Parts: sequence; structure tokens; C-alpha cells
Amino acid sequence: YWREAAIPRIVQLPVALIVVVLLQMSLGMMPYAGQGLLYILYLLFAALLMMLGARLRDCFGLETLALTLAIFLLIGAESGALIGVLQHYRWHTWLDSVVVVKVSFDVYGNLAQRNHFADYTAIGLISLGLLFYQRKLPIAVVVLLALPLLFVMTLSGSRSSWLYLVMISLTAIWTGWRKPEFRSLWYYCLMVLAGFAAMNFLVRLPLFKAPGGAISSLQRFSVEYSGADATGGIRLYMWHEAWLMFAGAPWLGVGFGQFSWQHFQLGPLLQRTNLSGLYNNSHNLIFQLAAEAGIAGLMALFTSLGVWLYGLRRTTPSAAHWWGYAALGVLAIHSLLEYPLWYVYFLAIAAVLLGALDETRYRMVQGKGSHVGGRVGMGVILLFALLVLIQLRSAYQLLEGALTGRGVSGKAG
Repeated sequence: YWREAAIPRIVQLPVALIVVVLLQMSLGMMPYAGQGLLYILYLLFAALLMMLGARLRDCFGLETLALTLAIFLLIGAESGALIGVLQHYRWHTWLDSVVVVKVSFDVYGNLAQRNHFADYTAIGLISLGLLFYQRKLPIAVVVLLALPLLFVMTLSGSRSSWLYLVMISLTAIWTGWRKPEFRSLWYYCLMVLAGFAAMNFLVRLPLFKAPGGAISSLQRFSVEYSGADATGGIRLYMWHEAWLMFAGAPWLGVGFGQFSWQHFQLGPLLQRTNLSGLYNNSHNLIFQLAAEAGIAGLMALFTSLGVWLYGLRRTTPSAAHWWGYAALGVLAIHSLLEYPLWYVYFLAIAAVLLGALDETRYRMVQGKGSHVGGRVGMGVILLFALLVLIQLRSAYQLLEGALTGRGVSGKAG
């Protein structure tokens, strides 16, 4: 690989953010080095997955790569749906040891968060659409696989589900409009959207009643507007806090990982009394980067994505492109309302797809020892990762010991 390395240009996004982290560390903006090193490790992980996505496309082609990934994502989504059903109805099976107990009205699978669960389920529906278009599954099987996904997505109570499915439909319409042979994707997406709307009414029937109760995605809207659920207001408050952090440190931000401390300090000033707990993220990717990385972070994001989007002008859309764009669209919508990319299972999907769909490359100058340098560089990265993880494990053990000792002394007193 390193003899003729072709690196997708989207890699400049995590690399630029690594530079920002290093600048912040050098200026003492992080209380301890391990915090900055963990961010660097996380961003290196994203960069390597982007390179992997591009390499897999070069080796096997986008169609084969998309189909393979879609199959596994669909398997994951269907497995999540099974766990969600067992969780919702509290059926005891031999899977009890791996099923997270439901403690609210929401169905959230083993991701234990309704919006994350709805995100992953939406990606599963997109993957099913690709298999439907390529006629890998009979229509009857497609319907049977779509129904449990729509059922648990409805019971997740996530309002974002509507945004995901509308965006998926619009993406399919755009693709089908340019190429009439892709209109079956359009029909699939519209049927999924209609099925989801119908499912929001079907789950209210006595037939589907569960012991712990339920709330559908449609019902969640009425709860929000009735004032019983203040998540929308909390998000606006978090965005306001992020703006204040950005205004106070516009160039490099307040430092990666410092949102929660700044949030704590702003509490007495803003006097928002109905917040419970400590927030460590603004629930919006752009506001979060503005707060923690300032103009430097925003430039890294918008410049890199601008180059990536500009490269797509040469693309002739295919079903594989629709699948990738739709999945990234789901993650983008979610990232504007929460912080899914702070979780590896979403970051990995986004990084691989961004790399695989990147139409631009940095071509490394070939030299006699270029492959040796590449391998040595990878070895250094792996060694660095190992050292960081060892250091983090040691720090966590010290923290755990301190908390355990405090708990024991508290009981004794």
C-alpha cells in the first residue's frame, strides 16, 4: 500500500483537529496531558478508518463495498430490533444476559439511548433499501425485515426518526430524478415513510400493549409541546452556552474536553435552575467545535467538508452512492441534535463512508523506502496508542481506588 499510497483528502479533517489539540496542549488549555492524548488517539482512529474506506473502494469497487457493509449493518439493525422487542415486552429468554433492561417508556436496544437506537435503525433501513434495489432479497422478505425495524423505531420515541426518513426519501428522489432507473429507491423510501407513519398508530392498539407502557415518535411531539418534556429548550440553552464559550475564546476555543467545566462556571451567571446533572456537550457538532476548538476547529471542519463535497461534482450517482449519502445524512442530522460522533460505533461508520465516497486523493511521492517509512509510521501510531491506553488504565484505577476509599470512609463515619 505504501509504495503507491493514495490518501483521501478528507483525512485532513482529523489531522487538522489533531494540530488544534496539540496547540491547546502546548498552551496549557487542558488540565492533564492524558486528556489531550486520548483525543489525538480518537482522531487518529478516524483518520485510519477513512484511509481504510478509500483503500477498500480502490481494491473492491464501491458497489461491492457498499453491498458488503450494508449486509452487516442490516444484520446489526435486525439484531437490535430483536433485542428491542424482547426489552419492550420483557420476555425472558436465553438472551437475558445480553439485553439491557428497559427502565423507561422508550425502546433503546443495547445502545441504551433512544436517539442512538433510532439512528442505527435508520441506517439499517437504508441498507435494506440497497439490497432491495439490487434484488438481493425477494419483496416479501424485504417487507418482513422492514416491519420490525419500523416497529422498534416507532417505539424508540425518537422525534429525529421523522427527519431521517424524510431526508432518506429526498435523497432517493434526487437520485431517481437524475436517473429514472433508480426510481425504485424512491418508491421504497416513500413506502418506508408511509409505513412508519402507519406504525405510529398501530402501536397504540391493545394488541401491542407492553407491561411498562410505551410512547411513539408521534406522541413524543405532543409531550414536547405540552411542556412536560423540555429537551428542546435545554438544547437551545446548551447552544447559547456554546456561543458564549466561543465568544470568550474565538480562535482556539476553550479546549477539547473543557465544555463541562465551562458549563459549570456559567451556571451561576445564567441561572438556569431546571437543569439536572452536568452537561459535557452542546448537542450540536458545529456549536461544540466552535466552543472547544474555536475558529481553527470550524475552519478544519468546513474546509475539509467543502473539498469533499466539491469532489462529488464528478460523480455519476449510483445506488451505492445513495446508500452512502443517506447514511451520512442520518449521522449529520443526528450530529446537529446530539453528539453521536463521540461514540466509536457511529464515528467508525462515518469515517469509513467519508473515506470510501471521497473522490479526491493525495498521491504520495513514490520512493525507494517509502513503504518502509509508512510501515514504521503505522508501528509508531500503534505503540503510541498502546502507551496512551496503559496510562488511561492506570489513571482510571487510581480514580476508582480514591472513590472506593471515600465510599468506605463515608460508611464508617
